[in-house]
Amino acid sequence: MRRVKTANESRDLGIGGFNLPQGRLETPNYRVANHVRFCRAGALTIFLDLKANTYFAIDRTQASLLRDVVVDWDDKGTSSASSPETSLANQTKVVQELLERGLLTSRTTRNKTVRHTDLDAPDCDLLDQYWLEQPSIRLRHVIQFAAACTSASFLLRTCSLNRIVQLLVRRKQGCVADDLDSEAVTELVTIYFALRPLLFQGKDACLLDSLALFDFLLRYGMKATWVIGVMSGPFRAHSWLQQHGTVLNDRHRRVSSYTPILAV
Repeated sequence: MRRVKTANESRDLGIGGFNLPQGRLETPNYRVANHVRFCRAGALTIFLDLKANTYFAIDRTQASLLRDVVVDWDDKGTSSASSPETSLANQTKVVQELLERGLLTSRTTRNKTVRHTDLDAPDCDLLDQYWLEQPSIRLRHVIQFAAACTSASFLLRTCSLNRIVQLLVRRKQGCVADDLDSEAVTELVTIYFALRPLLFQGKDACLLDSLALFDFLLRYGMKATWVIGVMSGPFRAHSWLQQHGTVLNDRHRRVSSYTPILAV
């Protein structure tokens, strides 16, 4: 994934072309765009633009300036100690930057506010059960595995994350299962990992690995949650699958160091 860029690294922008506030607003005037997800990781607020497949970050002081102008922006950061005039100028600059990047939209735009990602905290691993017994791999497993990997690779090459999210939501809605059969999913994940070296290595391909396993499980009527998490200092992004608090293709201690920014 691309390195995150912060507002401090961006060029200074004027306010021409945008209807920005001339004084501190009494009511919020902007919303986070529908195709954007965000979370607070360490000292940064990180945005994920699903249409552009890019990340962008602002620091704690900049995030606090959005409290009065963005709907449901429940930032608990410390406000800047600068003068009202300086704060207003900084607020205008931050809003301008986010508007130009398409991360914020006008409050009058018909869209719903995107809130923080709700997800159970990971507390155990399915990996611990992988090698209890040798899985019985049949031809249909090989065919479904190849189809899942091909589909995941095609989506990542040709679609934005926004389109991928839409497709996965639709597929999950069409799956009648409400939960995972732990014994059945353990067998399928074991089969998946036994076959995976035939097509790719999962170490540096977390997105492909997670999407392929997501697809593979759905082909057997089993749902999982696809997660993208981020961390700051330095910035990193990672992807994994989990069901409730059980991590399917990673270690819960590892993924717990990431803050979820997207869950499907």
